[in-house]
Amino acid sequence: MSELTETRAELARLEKQEQQLVKERLHVRATIRTQRTKLEELVRQLPTPINRLPNETLTYQTSRCITSLERYDTALPQFLDNHQGHSKATHVALEGTSD
Repeated sequence: MSELTETRAELARLEKQEQQLVKERLHVRATIRTQRTKLEELVRQLPTPINRLPNETLTYQTSRCITSLERYDTALPQFLDNHQGHSKATHVALEGTSD
């Protein structure tokens, strides 16, 4: 076989391989679309998101709430101490106690 014939044969083989790869790619893309549609349908059937939050997210949010409450518990007495000049009625209202 001459070099010209071999080169033509190799080119034909590569072009055939290219066509096959294009067909495979189109098939894969169609399968991806099908799977994406199926996934979206399954997600729609799931219960509300709050029932499926990861534990890590719930733990993080809970710790943020606790931290906020701890800051409030610390800040309220400091606020009351810093505002001694208020009337007795203000102190009673802020502290929630009465004489």
